[in-house]
Amino acid sequence: NTVYLRFCHADYHKGAALAELARLLEVPRENIFAAGDHHNDISMLDGRVAAMPSCPANAIQEVQDAVRNAGGYVAQKDHGAGVHEALLHFARANPDKALGR
Repeated sequence: NTVYLRFCHADYHKGAALAELARLLEVPRENIFAAGDHHNDISMLDGRVAAMPSCPANAIQEVQDAVRNAGGYVAQKDHGAGVHEALLHFARANPDKALGR
């Protein structure tokens, strides 16, 4: 089935939830990693909330495009292995941030 249908309030999405959590915990955008693979993840992968957006290789094309457009990382591996790959990518790119410095 290739039909994706979702009903919800336009202001309630993963991007808004992540932004609110970051606000409550006082986590700056540049320290936020986000990963997703489907339509409902795009709002947290467009670069507005997370400075380190990513997706596994098996993510739908729209997600891959959003991640690339936000300057994020599209992994070569699928599923959780792709998320792990993305975490390693960002950790290697900025080891001090990965260690919380």
